Amino acid sequence: MELLQEACVSVGDFPNGFALVGGEEAELLWKSTVDAFTQGLWVATIVCAEATCEGTLAAIVSLCELPGWGVPASIGWERWGLGILIEHVREHGWVPDDVLDDVGVLCEVRKPYGHWRQPFDAGTIGRQVGEALKADGWQADPDEVRQGILSPEALRAARTTIRLYWGNHGFSELDGLGG
Repeated sequence: MELLQEACVSVGDFPNGFALVGGEEAELLWKSTVDAFTQGLWVATIVCAEATCEGTLAAIVSLCELPGWGVPASIGWERWGLGILIEHVREHGWVPDDVLDDVGVLCEVRKPYGHWRQPFDAGTIGRQVGEALKADGWQADPDEVRQGILSPEALRAARTTIRLYWGNHGFSELDGLGG
């Protein structure tokens, strides 16, 4: 319930309305983020949140680089990953830096689940659990340790996605269109 309340507060009061970008895919990914979170599927929450953010930033780029808006579209931007999208959007100031910083953290947290790594490579859940168990003298339950690592990351991922997806970012250039 706290996450839902946070989403409502994040949406705020936009007297002229607000735009959700990313199309149906981003909407479905956002809903999957929420569904996964409510079911305690922490890795699914992280993966869906990252994909929602990537689609949202790509949509902001596509809308803000419309012909006639003074920002030429970069060649091949449609194939960029989240990291490059973050830097491009940051360069143009379409999304606040603090939001992009959090999206960057999410990008790094998701990498072990989207790119194959050795089980105990830096950043993997196996490495994090192993380090936590070692610090605790090997007394803790590994499953509880894993949940203790993943659940706060999933919450942070969902909060980051709320701030970006529901944030109405990148549209100051488009104010007044259609009216």
